[in-house]
Amino acid sequence: MEQAIIDLVEGGLEDPAWEGLIYVMGWHDLPRFVPLFVGRTERRGIRRQVSENIRSIRTNTSAFARWGDNIDYHIGDLSHALFRFKAYRAPKRPYERWAATLFESPGSTRLVQPVSLYVVPWYTYSKGPSGNVCSVQQVTQELIGLAYTQFAGTLLNVRRG
Repeated sequence: MEQAIIDLVEGGLEDPAWEGLIYVMGWHDLPRFVPLFVGRTERRGIRRQVSENIRSIRTNTSAFARWGDNIDYHIGDLSHALFRFKAYRAPKRPYERWAATLFESPGSTRLVQPVSLYVVPWYTYSKGPSGNVCSVQQVTQELIGLAYTQFAGTLLNVRRG
């Protein structure tokens, strides 16, 4: 998985039309796929041309395209919630839900069932499920909305507003 994401990011950074990555974590293969989480990592950062989440992707495991092992990134926050290790803050509630959904019991490394991660590069000309060209932010929201229509009980995205 790591090498595939590194290749997608490094290849994307060479293409000016590349906006980032869309990822969908879930159970089962198509056509029975059940989405658990929809997210993105963007090319552009808040303060820099390249986001800290993907800068130095080959060596920066703390951020690693939002799947990093540091607190405030998916693997780090999930580990924090699952193993209750000491950190500067308590585990975030959404990741406690991730841990309860994905693993057999607190502190267990046994998954309830295998988990897949689909990762797709997104470009300025890419079309979302609606058939319209849209940004990486817009397609993420569109995908989350679609997932909620059929999988609200298992979707781990935090619903806003």
